[in-house]
Amino acid sequence: HLRNQKGIELIPADPDYCRARVIAVSVNGIDAALIIPEKTVRIHGSHTLELLAPVMLKAALGIDDGDTVEISVKPVIRE
Repeated sequence: HLRNQKGIELIPADPDYCRARVIAVSVNGIDAALIIPEKTVRIHGSHTLELLAPVMLKAALGIDDGDTVEISVKPVIRE
């Protein structure tokens, strides 16, 4: 389950914003970050993931809303 994956914790400077964890992932081979808000935050439904990537994923992958993608969790490397 993704909520059990370790990641990098985001702690906002402004307490009005929620905490979250960032997990390094690959989406159909494109590096990205999965953002998991703290459990009390319900921005999206249970079937929606929030991803950040260096490219526009839909355009880069040629996909539309509702299309299936493969998401692979990458190991966390800490220096």
